[in-house]
Amino acid sequence: MREVRLRLRLAATDDRFYLYSVGGHGVGIRKQNLPSDSWIERFEGWLEVHGLLDR
Repeated sequence: MREVRLRLRLAATDDRFYLYSVGGHGVGIRKQNLPSDSWIERFEGWLEVHGLLDR
């Protein structure tokens, strides 16, 4: 993961990286009472900051 973060920084991207201790890959948007439940709101915030949401 360090390699990925380094390459993104070198490319001057506006990325966000969140690593959750539980939840696994492909947790979806269904609430499971896990810390990873908030990923969809974080993604929505990122989309909004970049003007990628039609509201």
